[in-house]
Amino acid sequence: MVSLRCPGETLVHQQLRKKKADDTTPKKGRTGSDFMEFIEQVLTNIEAHDLPYRYLVMNNAAIHKTTDVKDWVIERGFDIIYLPPYSLF
Repeated sequence: MVSLRCPGETLVHQQLRKKKADDTTPKKGRTGSDFMEFIEQVLTNIEAHDLPYRYLVMNNAAIHKTTDVKDWVIERGFDIIYLPPYSLF
């Protein structure tokens, strides 16, 4: 018998993949919770490796400038530096 299952793939993974394949509604960009999860990983890695810097550099995307993101990053002891808006000059 030949198994086409990926190593380490569980029934839950198979169900999630099937659910994603069945979902016909397109996801529109990233959500605030997606971004918060990403930032959580970044800040946790910085803290885990005891890196000396405490700055988070982001562009001016609306998702980066929410009060939730600002408050949460500052609460963790980091400073936010926003890149200047794009300019041709």
